[in-house]
Amino acid sequence: LAQVYTEESAGAYRARDVLRSDLLESLLLGQVLSDRARVEIARLNLTSDSKVVVAVIKPGEIPPERVRAESIKILQACRQSMTKQTKVLLGVRDGDVICLVRIGNAAELQRVHAAAHEVAEQNPQWRVSLGRPHDGVTGIQRSFREAQEAATVAASLRPRGEAVLFSEVILDRILVRSDYAEDLRMDERTYFDGI
Repeated sequence: LAQVYTEESAGAYRARDVLRSDLLESLLLGQVLSDRARVEIARLNLTSDSKVVVAVIKPGEIPPERVRAESIKILQACRQSMTKQTKVLLGVRDGDVICLVRIGNAAELQRVHAAAHEVAEQNPQWRVSLGRPHDGVTGIQRSFREAQEAATVAASLRPRGEAVLFSEVILDRILVRSDYAEDLRMDERTYFDGI
C-alpha cells in the first residue's frame, strides 16, 4: 500500500474517476480500511439490489518503470470504452486497472462484455477479465475474486486480444481443482494420441 500512496501523492493516478487506494482496497477486500473509505462507501449507495461487475485489466509483462505509464493507457482505454453507457468506477491496484461497473439489466451487462472485448483488442498484451455481477458492496469482493480466477485461466489457456469472462471459464476452474484433473488431462492426451 505504501507504493500506491506514494504514486497517488505524486499525481500518477489523480483524476475524478479514479478511486483512492484505501477506498478501492476496502471494496475489494470487504474490510473498511479508513473512516474516509467508510464515508465514501456509504456515498456510493450500493444497496443489496444494486448489481456490480468487476473487470480486471492486467498490463502484461512490462518493465517495472513502465507500469505506471501502461496503467494510465489502460485507464484511458477504459474511459473510452466502458464509461459510454454505464456507471463505472476505476482504480489501480498493483499496476492492474480495476473497473467496478453498476449493472441494471441484462442489456447493460452485454454492453459491458462488448466494451471489455473492445479494451482487450486495443492491446494484445493486456489481459482483460470479468467476474459475474453480484449484489451490493459485498458482491464487489466476490466479482473481483471471479475476475482474478478468469485472469488465471486467461494467462494459461486463452488467446490474447479478447476479454475472458468468469462465466465462460468456471468449468475450466472446477476441472483444474478436481481430484480427477490429472486423470482428465491423461484421458485427453491418450484420446488425441490415438487419432
